[in-house]
Amino acid sequence: MQGLYRLIVKYPKALLVVVAAITIFMLSQLGGLRWETDARVYMPKGHPAIEYDEKIERLFGIKDALVITIVNNEKSIYNSETLKKVKRITEKVAALPGVVANRDLDVASLSSATAFIGTDEYMGAERIMAEVPESEEDVNALKMRVGEHADLFVGNIVSADGTATMIRAKLKEGANYRYQSYWQIKNILAAEMGESADWGQWSGEWDSDKKQDWGGNWQENSEENNVADEKAGGDQSWKQWQSADGQTVESQEWEDNGDQFFLAGRPVIEVTSGLHAMKDMEVMVPLLVSIMALALFVIFKTGRGVVIPLCVMMGAIVWTLGTMAALDVPLYTISTMLPVILVAVGIGDSVHLLSNYYNRALENPYREGGEIVAEVFEKLGPPLATTSLTTGIGFLALLFAEMPPFKVFGLFTVLGIFYSWLLTLIFAGSMLTILKPKVADYLSRKRSLRVHSEQDVVTRSLVAIGRKVLSKP
Repeated sequence: MQGLYRLIVKYPKALLVVVAAITIFMLSQLGGLRWETDARVYMPKGHPAIEYDEKIERLFGIKDALVITIVNNEKSIYNSETLKKVKRITEKVAALPGVVANRDLDVASLSSATAFIGTDEYMGAERIMAEVPESEEDVNALKMRVGEHADLFVGNIVSADGTATMIRAKLKEGANYRYQSYWQIKNILAAEMGESADWGQWSGEWDSDKKQDWGGNWQENSEENNVADEKAGGDQSWKQWQSADGQTVESQEWEDNGDQFFLAGRPVIEVTSGLHAMKDMEVMVPLLVSIMALALFVIFKTGRGVVIPLCVMMGAIVWTLGTMAALDVPLYTISTMLPVILVAVGIGDSVHLLSNYYNRALENPYREGGEIVAEVFEKLGPPLATTSLTTGIGFLALLFAEMPPFKVFGLFTVLGIFYSWLLTLIFAGSMLTILKPKVADYLSRKRSLRVHSEQDVVTRSLVAIGRKVLSKP
């Protein structure tokens, strides 16, 4: 370690160039950092839950199923308007590029479901709702057909009380298809409810702003598709789904029929949990950095006292996430806590280093920065290494966790702690070596520890407590 300390004091500028180069490289890797929200990754291979999931997939061919539920507590789902929505939504969902629709039953609903029919002259499978019933008699006839095949449909596609019906879609493998299909289905349902679509944000290959085709073109809220309905008192939301074969299906004018829509299924859980995790990180990291910056300014009252620890902290985060991207390690939902932890843990070494630096600069602020830094390293080197080591050992305990993402989280948290320690020595040490020693208002505050007339209430209280402790060890 003495060799490293001497290197930092002797070649600070060269080491800062190296740190900058590594940081730029790590930043370039961040574009390849991928999210993994698949819930199955939280269970190890061979876990009974995973084996059962694979068994279900083998038996029924269902893996990533997204469920749309339509509920009508006022009229029940047995009315012409609700049944039209079932048919429209089924057709639009089946046309989505992220949905598996090799067979009609791949997107299961009342409009695609079939029942085995046998008469004196005919035997075969027929659609339970070949056409949307218009009259009351036709609606009742459909209800009777569903009742005749209750073992197939009741409790599966239609609820026992007739107030809810389900549309189940099989999605293609991959996070991009999950996110893409989730938002497109949200848009389809928004059109049915007369609401403006919300594309949301997804930083993967699918770019909502560019409206990429994905085998079809979803046009949302374009001028030619926005139709004003004076009777409704405002703009009605019209949407078009243009499938790959060029066929266009427009949504109908919206009216309140008492229908409610719900989304469920593992893809929905995975997408929403990923989005919430991203939003949490977008809020927590800037908030923590702002609070840390304010606290550092209150403590040190110098620009370098704020900027240097924050640079160390952000550098450790970039290096850690960049390493994950370079090694093709995905960012799991639990891993979104990694930057937050590094903000809290990674800044400690820098604060200790700066605090001791200012203590020594107070004694003689006219010395060379490198001389002061060398003395600080001599005193703080072992404690900084020990605290980082013990903190890392604590997070290494996660390697004994059963869930693989927790093991990854623990391992890269340890790596982030190591990066924080290394950057504290190299970056903070090099910067303080180059910069001229400066204490600013910190000088008068430190002197107040010794001159009682200048002490504030907090300082007097801390000094009194310290003396009491030292007098009765």
